[in-house]
Amino acid sequence: MDYAEKSGRQAEVISSTRQQGTIDLVKELFQQTGNYLVDLGRLFLAEAEEKTAFLKVLAISAVVAALFAACGFLLLSVALVCLVAYGLGSWGWAFCIVGVAWVIVAGLVIMPAMRSLSKGALRFEKTTTRVKDDKEWIKQKLAA
Repeated sequence: MDYAEKSGRQAEVISSTRQQGTIDLVKELFQQTGNYLVDLGRLFLAEAEEKTAFLKVLAISAVVAALFAACGFLLLSVALVCLVAYGLGSWGWAFCIVGVAWVIVAGLVIMPAMRSLSKGALRFEKTTTRVKDDKEWIKQKLAA
C-alpha cells in the first residue's frame, strides 16, 4: 500500500469521525434542549398549582361575598330609592341618583384588587427568573 492510499483512508476515517461527532453533538444538543423544556414546564406547572390554590380560595370568597352583597344591595337600593323619591317627588331621578352612587362605590371597592393585579399578583416569578438566568448563561457560554 503506497502513501497516497494510506493517507486517503486516514482522511476518510477522520471525516467519518468528524461527521459522527457532529451528529452526536446535535443529538446531545436536542436532548439537553428537551430536558430544559421539560424542567421549565415542571417549574411552570408547580408555580401554577401554587397560584391555583390561592385562586380557588379567592374565588370562593368572592362568590360568597358577592351573594351577600347582592342581597344587601337590592334591599338597600330599594330603601334608598324610596327615600330619595319621597324627597324629590320623582322616581326617575331617584333611580338615577342611587345608580350613580352605587357605581362610585363599586369603583372604590374594585381599586385594591386592580392594584394587586397590576403589581403582579399572578406573575410567574420563579419561571421568569429561571428563563432570564438561563438566557444569561447561554449568552456567556456563546461568548466564551
